[in-house]
Amino acid sequence: MMDIYKKIVAIRDKGEDAALVTIVSTGGSTPRQEGAKMLVKADGSIIGTIGGGNLENLAIKEALKVIQKGQPKHLEYHLEADGETGMICGGDVKLFIEPILSTPTIYVFGGGHIGLALAKIGNSPVLK
Repeated sequence: MMDIYKKIVAIRDKGEDAALVTIVSTGGSTPRQEGAKMLVKADGSIIGTIGGGNLENLAIKEALKVIQKGQPKHLEYHLEADGETGMICGGDVKLFIEPILSTPTIYVFGGGHIGLALAKIGNSPVLK
C-alpha cells in the first residue's frame, strides 16, 4: 500500500509544490469514503485517488488553484447526472484541499553587517 505521507515528504525535499485533497465527508453513494486522499503535483499529475471521473477532474483543477494561491479550500459536490460532476452516484462529497508548499531558501553571500541583517530577516538556520 502506498504511503501518501512519504510522497509528500519526497515532494517537499525536492522543493516542489503540491496540494493534498482529502474526502472529509460523504453521504449516500460515493466512489470513495471519508479519508480517501489524492496528492496533486504542480504539473497536474496525481498520486492516489478520490474516486476518478469528473469529481477527480474538478478536484485537480481546484487543487492547482490552491497551489497557486497557497490557501486551503473546502468544496462540496453533489454526484448527480444533471449536476456539476455529471456523475450518477447520487451521493454528496465534501473535500478539503490543502497546499503543500516548498520552503523558500535564501542564500546570503558575505559576512558583513548587511549580510547579517539579511540572514536575520530570512530567519537563517545558521544563526539559530
